[in-house]
Amino acid sequence: MTPRTAITRLCAALALFALAPQGAAAQESYGPRDEASEGGWSGEAAVSATYADRTRDLVSDYERKGFGLDGSIAYTLPAGKSTTLKLEASAGTDRYTTSYGARAEIEHHIGKAVSLRVTASGTKHAVVLESLDADQASVQAAVAVKAGAERIEAYARHRWRKYNDFAATQGDRTGEGWQVGARWRHRFGSYHWFNVHTAWDRIYDNGGRHSYRRTTVSLDYSHPIGKRLRVLAGADYRDWTYDGRRVGDVATAPRRSDYLVRPELGLSWGKTTGLYARATAGYDIYRSNDLRFTGDGPRLRAVLGFRF
Repeated sequence: MTPRTAITRLCAALALFALAPQGAAAQESYGPRDEASEGGWSGEAAVSATYADRTRDLVSDYERKGFGLDGSIAYTLPAGKSTTLKLEASAGTDRYTTSYGARAEIEHHIGKAVSLRVTASGTKHAVVLESLDADQASVQAAVAVKAGAERIEAYARHRWRKYNDFAATQGDRTGEGWQVGARWRHRFGSYHWFNVHTAWDRIYDNGGRHSYRRTTVSLDYSHPIGKRLRVLAGADYRDWTYDGRRVGDVATAPRRSDYLVRPELGLSWGKTTGLYARATAGYDIYRSNDLRFTGDGPRLRAVLGFRF
């Protein structure tokens, strides 16, 4: 099955899910929250467990397994009639790293339909696609338009990374690049929505091992089946090429190119604040032109947390 054929079939399947009277979905952020923050203090603490097993090595930021603990605290305050400022600090730990960071976000509303948002953030010791240990700073600008049940957002982000891993000695210790993307969300009702996210990103490290180009498409659907319970369904497609990595680590071989397709089903319980829980089961279809990394397998994830 080619990447184009795989993503076409998944798009068709998720479209049918969205139109069906019964359904599900979720992924990464499990979609936008239905209840907006009213300002002041907010925060979150969560413990997670991930099981991932493939017939080949797990190779990206997307495939980590084990237990994790994450927390964040934020304060939102008005900065004018139509503007808010949000300051947030976060930290997380798992079997691979302990990371921490901070973020500042200014959002300005132009009437009821349009909002502009600028975000600056920094993270220490993050696990990213190309490295198990990277420090990152980023600046992002986004514009969102809401009309009825539809919400469309476009954004652009520039990232600067400093690598702390062994490969940093083989090339430049730093990398940088752009990410551009768009999100479309159709809201059927409370906690009932269909979401599409597509993005393209590029990191360049001046000829070292960390450079890559990547395309991402995510589809998510949420359907309430009880007062606080929702069925989730989703699918992800990612493909990327490493500029500084060659098949078999042979200098004259083609550049390494990978792609991942993951369908996923799950359940989500809870509201915007208070105790919440999520559990998802997915299956990875992972292909690479370097056969050391090609392999399929299941991925299970459970999260238990509290938001205030």
